[in-house]
Amino acid sequence: MKNILLYAHGGSGNHGCEALAKTIHSFLPYNYNKILCTFNKKEDDYYKTTNLFDCVIEQTSFPKGSLRYYIDGVQRKIFKSKGIALNQTFKILKNKMSKGDYAISIGGDNYCYKNTQWLEKYNSFFQENKIKTILLGCSIEPSILKKENIINDLKKYSVIIARESITYNALKEAKIKNIYLIPDPAFTLEKRECKLPDKFLENNTVGINISPLIESCENRPNITFKNYVKLIEKLIENTEMQIALIPHVIWEKDNDLKVLKKLYEMFKNTNRVMLIQDKGCEELKYIISKCRFMIAARTHASIAAYSSFVPTLVIGYSVKAEGIAKDIFGEAYHYVLPVQKLAGEEDLFDAFKWLFKHENKITKKLYNVVPVYIQEANNTTALFKEIFINDK
Repeated sequence: MKNILLYAHGGSGNHGCEALAKTIHSFLPYNYNKILCTFNKKEDDYYKTTNLFDCVIEQTSFPKGSLRYYIDGVQRKIFKSKGIALNQTFKILKNKMSKGDYAISIGGDNYCYKNTQWLEKYNSFFQENKIKTILLGCSIEPSILKKENIINDLKKYSVIIARESITYNALKEAKIKNIYLIPDPAFTLEKRECKLPDKFLENNTVGINISPLIESCENRPNITFKNYVKLIEKLIENTEMQIALIPHVIWEKDNDLKVLKKLYEMFKNTNRVMLIQDKGCEELKYIISKCRFMIAARTHASIAAYSSFVPTLVIGYSVKAEGIAKDIFGEAYHYVLPVQKLAGEEDLFDAFKWLFKHENKITKKLYNVVPVYIQEANNTTALFKEIFINDK
């Protein structure tokens, strides 16, 4: 039996990664062994992602500060080699996989960041071993498509599936072949009902998500946090809506709860603000689906809201937020507020006022567009079937 490997999976502590691994698994043909290569098996065990797969491989890593950690860094950064950790991972993969197998890169936004060398090394390894690669649900900053190494890397994929039209059009312009435009797989994620907090008012609560990642992209120190503070103050002063602070990534180095807890401590005595504790992606989607509005920093928190017909304002930092909003609404303006453009402390509240004023229009648009969008995302199953059958 042939194998299909899902790789470039950061771990389910990022609930966007969790949602992708789980929904993409549902698209795969049954008559293949399904393997997950993860950066954090402990997280995947906890959120039951590993239960779906026939085999799980954890990418080799070394404790920070250890001798092997430093040797690995020197090999990669100075000598431009794969490094000890990656070589050990490749050795495991080589023993598990064979010529004619498929490897699917599922980290949708990995090409939005500066370090793409590890993706190139994975892709080259698979090509050397006659394993075909697919880049699925991706967003790619158009500016990096001017780099020769990126173009050469992307041309090695058998198929590239862009999740929004900005990336798709940029790939076309770059003369990349075998590209498709299909919405993010996480649009198809099913909700799982869970108990809502006592203070939560169904359909009259604003869901708020903030991340350390967007704070690192701001152009004025602390302007993002100040905007969230001002937004909450104004919501309490001018509306009767409750406020739910919702985490979507709880990684040690990138933990939404660290920032959300600061906000909660500032407003906990108002009896209007609640802090949602960490949950799996399906339960988080259920909570988001019960909100009246969503303010989201994380892409897959916004996707959970869009696919539940919740009017959403995204605090974006890259092409992915703009591309997804543009494809749903016809434009990104009013639906995405780039964090780099935050200048005054009430910018976020001003953007929310537009969302509030046009609530009915936005909800109607979502009900018209999203079912089609979800059906298009489900078309990944048919595309996979075509790819794998034609390959036999």
